[in-house]
Amino acid sequence: MMPYSDFSVTAGSENVRCHKALLLAYSDVLGNSLIKESDTALRISPAALKSVLKFCYYGYGEVDAKPACELVGFCRRNKLPTLLRICEDKIRNSVAADTVMDILGVSY
Repeated sequence: MMPYSDFSVTAGSENVRCHKALLLAYSDVLGNSLIKESDTALRISPAALKSVLKFCYYGYGEVDAKPACELVGFCRRNKLPTLLRICEDKIRNSVAADTVMDILGVSY
């Protein structure tokens, strides 16, 4: 649990604690959409959500290929252009037998 967290976001079956102020400071669109959807689970995996939070909290730009595929639309909707660029680069450089279907899903 994060100290002093005042908010939780659900992705899949996982509930992740975070800070409203930090999310709103990073992107008001992201913060407001997460606050608005706090009653329902996000349509991204827990791994993808954790990648978003690591990016917002620490500027951590490492995203695995499958969560990167999930995050393309999420980044576009929530005005996260830097993370979107990181995800697109990861997808471009990660075509492999286990990622090709996810990558094609993002492409079309």
